[in-house]
Amino acid sequence: MLQLSLVPNRSTPGGFVNQIQGNYNLPEELIRCYRGNGTLPGPPHTLSFLLELIRKIERNNPTTLDIRLLSAELIHRLRVDGIEKVPGVAETEWVTPYSPRGIMVPKYALLRQLVSNVPGRIDFDAFLTPFEICNLHRMLSSSVEPYQRDDERVTCPLTLMSSDGNAQAPWITQNKSQKSNSNRTTFARPLSRCPLERGTSHTADYGTIAPGAVIMSIAAGLMPQNVRISEFVTAYRKKNPYENLETMDMADTRKQLEKLFASLESIDNMYAAGLAGDLAEVCLYQGPALVKDVVVGLAGSWNDTYLPRARYLAETHAGRWEMTDSEILAGIDGLFLSQQTPQLYKRLRRLRLSQVLEMYYSDRGIPVTAIETISHRRRVGLGQGKPRTGGPMSQSSMGKEREQMDDGRVRFSAKAVGSTRFHAVFDGEQEPQESPTQKQTIDVTRACERKDILRSIEKDKLKQETYKFVELLQYTTGSVVVDERLMQSICNATVDRFVEQANLLLDTVTECPAEAGSFVVKPNVDLTVVLDGSRDEYHNLQLIS
Repeated sequence: MLQLSLVPNRSTPGGFVNQIQGNYNLPEELIRCYRGNGTLPGPPHTLSFLLELIRKIERNNPTTLDIRLLSAELIHRLRVDGIEKVPGVAETEWVTPYSPRGIMVPKYALLRQLVSNVPGRIDFDAFLTPFEICNLHRMLSSSVEPYQRDDERVTCPLTLMSSDGNAQAPWITQNKSQKSNSNRTTFARPLSRCPLERGTSHTADYGTIAPGAVIMSIAAGLMPQNVRISEFVTAYRKKNPYENLETMDMADTRKQLEKLFASLESIDNMYAAGLAGDLAEVCLYQGPALVKDVVVGLAGSWNDTYLPRARYLAETHAGRWEMTDSEILAGIDGLFLSQQTPQLYKRLRRLRLSQVLEMYYSDRGIPVTAIETISHRRRVGLGQGKPRTGGPMSQSSMGKEREQMDDGRVRFSAKAVGSTRFHAVFDGEQEPQESPTQKQTIDVTRACERKDILRSIEKDKLKQETYKFVELLQYTTGSVVVDERLMQSICNATVDRFVEQANLLLDTVTECPAEAGSFVVKPNVDLTVVLDGSRDEYHNLQLIS
């Protein structure tokens, strides 16, 4: 099977990880997903289908499976980013022409080390069919199929607005087999006008998301850690100096190595698992060529909103798909959930991953008020029905509560875990006094409130985390060496561009209903569908989905 080779395993001196891999192969249990009919379109890639697969695993492990183990197993075993079809290679009995070779491979190899695994193992084959495992893997694994396909006359036909010629390639993917001149770089095999974006799920009201990034962020929040850059550099130490991928010349990186070895900076895995990781790719892969004029966000469209099985990136991609619109939404959601889920997990140990996702991507949201009421009952006293309105609370705290209710808003900051009312109520402490970027309503618990979540993200913190991850990514990829001050400037401009693009994107996504009474209740039913065999197969699939 065609696969990239592994870098020999090395251990970090601090015991941070047991294995450090410069790359990773396609796992044996997933090879079947890329052979024969395994690559043909399957069920719709919707959030509801993803939740059903996760629930099926949870139902078969009612007592032994918790959210920490399941989220870690999903990202370490079923998520494999950067898988692409190797052009010009046919499938044979001994060859599977797919391999992790996309530009997102280095980042994901690092994230696998930043988000630790959990002791225990889930036997997915015992609960899911091979077909279901493959579809779950595809919805979790981010990748882009960049090359021109035979079906493009139908999926993305040429129009009067179409650009002619081969699309420009990102500088990081240039290699000796490509044709170059002073103006542009082109692939020997043309890029697709509408590349396929993998690892996405369609939602009816909350836009298209990348569920792999969301679940990895939740796993990072349940297992938070800050890892020093020097530990990573020691683990990834190379025998040879860098090779400049733009000029194919040897690069002198002694000064950079000395700086990284001496660095006391650490990387926050909750930021790296989502926003900071994707923004770092933009900085590293676009920055040397575009400097501050980077491209953040790339729109896409589904083949069919009733049966969404393939997502095509916009024709204006120009080879710049380091951070798509689906990754922007998933990054915002992931950062929020990574900081809120641990507080919920402390009080509800039987909490399930499907419950968190279903509540967040719904009108009701995570039931903060109900949980706070239960906690308050326990503080007031056991056996007393509703909490007393005049309980033993200090006058100052009563005034504080009254002040919050008058303006209907409460301070919220996304820069620290436990800075919401979960922390104050669950731990029995006074609510911490933060200095947030913006105020946010007390009921921010749903995906439709992303604008409030975005305003709460501290830009300076995000810029710092993005730059620190760029330093590490630059070392592990062996890319061109960019001056430290210039790279910091590129990262700042990239985060600013992200905030600008995210605000524009959120204007296109459905906002929360203005009135609580307008929520739509969607009952769950067991439905038996009898199909007319004379109907077209595709229309039957649309009906079922």
